[in-house]
Amino acid sequence: MIFALSIVLSSCNKKDDLAQNDSYFKTVDLHKALDFINQTEQAQKRSATQSYITSVVPEINYEAITNSNEQLAVIPVTTIHGFLNSKLALLEINGEVQSAVVSLNPFEHSTDTQFSGEILITDINGNFLKAFKLENNAIVSEYTDNTAQGGESSAILKRDSTNDTDGSCACPFKICDWCSLDEVVIETRVPSPPTPYVSISYMYPTGGGQNQGNCEVGCENNWNFGGGGIYGGEVLEEEIINELTGKEKCLHDLLTKNGTDFVRNLLKKFEGESEFDIKIQSKDKVVSQKTGEEVNGTTSPPINKVITISISTSKTNQHAALEGAKTILHEYIHADIFRKLNTKYTSSGDLDFKKTYEAYSDQHEAMGALYVNVMKNALKDFHKNVLTEDYNKYTTYYEEVPNDDFYEALAWRGLKEHDVKAWTDLSPEKKEEINNLSIRVDILTKEVNCID
Repeated sequence: MIFALSIVLSSCNKKDDLAQNDSYFKTVDLHKALDFINQTEQAQKRSATQSYITSVVPEINYEAITNSNEQLAVIPVTTIHGFLNSKLALLEINGEVQSAVVSLNPFEHSTDTQFSGEILITDINGNFLKAFKLENNAIVSEYTDNTAQGGESSAILKRDSTNDTDGSCACPFKICDWCSLDEVVIETRVPSPPTPYVSISYMYPTGGGQNQGNCEVGCENNWNFGGGGIYGGEVLEEEIINELTGKEKCLHDLLTKNGTDFVRNLLKKFEGESEFDIKIQSKDKVVSQKTGEEVNGTTSPPINKVITISISTSKTNQHAALEGAKTILHEYIHADIFRKLNTKYTSSGDLDFKKTYEAYSDQHEAMGALYVNVMKNALKDFHKNVLTEDYNKYTTYYEEVPNDDFYEALAWRGLKEHDVKAWTDLSPEKKEEINNLSIRVDILTKEVNCID
């Protein structure tokens, strides 16, 4: 249902519980943010049901809050709605770390500079908080839940049905269970030029506290969520030199088109204005310079601003399609680590990664500690939603759907062989379970249907 309502958005008539008082909210420091990520991942493993957040990218960016010296800790995540672009935003409020998940659904006409689409704000469990529609960076309407009682989210908005995660519905955010949302049209006072800001009071409702009654226009605390610059529908000029052939090119194309947020964000680091280009190439055989043995792939540090990935054609053809996709993903993570460690134009996220990386002796150690879980989720999504025929064959053969432990076993391939600490710290029972499940990878389908 759509209601026409004329509202002029100004900070004089809008409550902003968190405004004008930096002592009320503070930046979440790096250690607390990392602890929060670890706790979130541990909760995912312990939960008997699927968590709203399905994977967390081990990357923290500190982003500005208007009219404040404090910053928002922002972490890319994937939720059960994998087709939405999502971020976990952390802020310390009254001494406690508070979290919100902000997800964007860009429309086809969204561009690199002006975001048009929908923005959804939930808590970490997926409970509905706020939702808006934007055109050219300006809020034009708000989605409201009129079935809720006492200001609380109704049960229908707390979690979607298990069969409603592919974004196939013509409802708000393409989620069928959310067709009941009402859309309130807003006449906005558009900034010039319009900027994709969202008030942090929408992200962290306190039910009281500071009031912005004396605030004049422009003094509220907002966050620039990135707009089209990160999530826009306009295709950026690629700085990825793709020299892949055959099966590996096919898998790369599928990952590029159908990969999770983690895969897309990883590839986007080398597009547009990236300091580094990346060349990914097929080679008949790839040999490790350290051992002299043939390997699945290698990634070389930047030379003349180009990071080179080499993928073995012979190994890719020998292996299952899903393992070939894992190899490409594994090597792109190596490339992203090289980018972060060698960049001269360091963003806050890259700087924080450098500090985190210092705790590990090499890239494989860092990958074992930081990337296994997110790789697991990316492979699971790719297998189920892209290599669907192979996924169904596995289910028929083993009379069970592949579980998270199976994809974790695949993610460990290429890492456990290096005896990284994250692997050696696992219990003997856990390592035996992973090794037994890893054997199943070898019987998966080798063939893959390419994009036309």
